[in-house]
Amino acid sequence: MNQSEKIVHPISIKYELETNAELGEGKLQFYVGNQDICSYKKNNKIESYSWNLFCVVTWLCENIEYIIGYDPFPLPVSGDNIQTLIEEADKFESDDLVEEYLWYNAKSIWIFKHNWFSCREGSILPQVYFRRVENNIEIYWDNDFWEESGIVFQVPRGSALVDRKVFKEIITNFVNSFLEEVSASTSDKKQMERIENLNRQLALNED
Repeated sequence: MNQSEKIVHPISIKYELETNAELGEGKLQFYVGNQDICSYKKNNKIESYSWNLFCVVTWLCENIEYIIGYDPFPLPVSGDNIQTLIEEADKFESDDLVEEYLWYNAKSIWIFKHNWFSCREGSILPQVYFRRVENNIEIYWDNDFWEESGIVFQVPRGSALVDRKVFKEIITNFVNSFLEEVSASTSDKKQMERIENLNRQLALNED
């Protein structure tokens, strides 16, 4: 299916912070259409993603410029979606060890900026990629990684396109809401500096 043939889906983010817990701890739901792609089943029980949400918020603040801006896949492979691009890149082989290292290093750096899995810190966070495609954001997720651990996501894999401006607005509103809430819950100097730094990073990407 070509990108132009995909349905542009609505997205929404819901979160709830825990009381009497470490600052930022809570539950997160990320809906694509009406499906929470962060929800999973473990030990026959359906769970919401639960962790210190600073990890996701920090990653979003640090990488939203690459997601909504111009940061194309760095390798000369063809594909009209993230899955195909990565699969084609993984076919590369070279007798030159330096060339092979540079190839896979370029891929790893790009993935680090476009897949929030790198910020999971031991939590059960789904593998979700984000990249700009014209005036949309492609969202792609694949959670084969978790199956060996007996964790089955309710929506194991899928992809969608979201209008770029809508995506940015929803991410910005979520981050701003989270930072306002944690700011009102602490007077710790280091935490306040952390929150202010994230606010500044997010503000750099405002139109």
